[in-house]
Amino acid sequence: MILLEKTIGILEELKPSGIEDGFFFYLKERLIRKMNTFSVGALLKLSFSFGEKEERYTLDTEDELAALIEILDIAVIIYDDIVDGDCILEGNPTTLLLNNDCLIFAVLSRLNMVLEAKSFSYVLSNLKDCINGEAADVNIKLDENSSEDMYFSRIIPKSASLYRLYLLGYPSKRDIWSSVADHLACHYQIKNDIKNICGPLKSDIQNKKASLPMIKAKEYAKDLGFSFFYHLERFIEKEDDGTFLSYFNESKSIEYCTFLCQYYKKKAIEEINGSFRDGNESKERLLRLIRGADGRKDD
Repeated sequence: MILLEKTIGILEELKPSGIEDGFFFYLKERLIRKMNTFSVGALLKLSFSFGEKEERYTLDTEDELAALIEILDIAVIIYDDIVDGDCILEGNPTTLLLNNDCLIFAVLSRLNMVLEAKSFSYVLSNLKDCINGEAADVNIKLDENSSEDMYFSRIIPKSASLYRLYLLGYPSKRDIWSSVADHLACHYQIKNDIKNICGPLKSDIQNKKASLPMIKAKEYAKDLGFSFFYHLERFIEKEDDGTFLSYFNESKSIEYCTFLCQYYKKKAIEEINGSFRDGNESKERLLRLIRGADGRKDD
């Protein structure tokens, strides 16, 4: 609750003069809902607790950085909402994106004042990778050449760069946090892929998205001689008689992705256990947070 209040307070301070009131209200409501589900700022503060004494920030600075990364995170999520057509706020998408850009630059300006040069450069580099990954996610559609290797090299980096911001930590531990972030990113991205296939809207099927379940089902269809893209088009056009979903269940792609999802979560936990001593309260809190964070939306 304290971090939420701090984040809302800093958001109010940061509000750019050019941002529309309606967009700002939507942003704030979206931020509150997100933080009540899963706080990335909590991850950030825990990553700071493993720092060496000589490199520690003050508690006020840690709280401010946690709040700024929370705001940056919701801005990236809103990018995704706008691009995917999930933003419930009415208005021209270009105008919505411009409002969001104003907020991101305001956050970066504040981060530049708070972080030392090395850490600010690290944040900027990962944000760039995240935006590039968002573009790849939008522009890459499922086709005959889509593969698991392509998925991990072009789709996963978007989520990985975000998790490196959530686990910013201090430079002395950054290699550890970067590795943990990569494992968590794989876990949550694949988990979100599963949700978007199994949910009532089946949005990744409707959008022909190159998500991992779609890729694996497509690969199995080739081995089986099933006309995957023909039946996919019929499903999208609502002309399918149930054949496509029946095949999807038969392909076991969801089971494969569920296994992989849990594998990467286990890898993240093993990395933390192997890097930090037992009995460390921060370590135990971090593990509890990761194990209990299944409500996280990482699309």
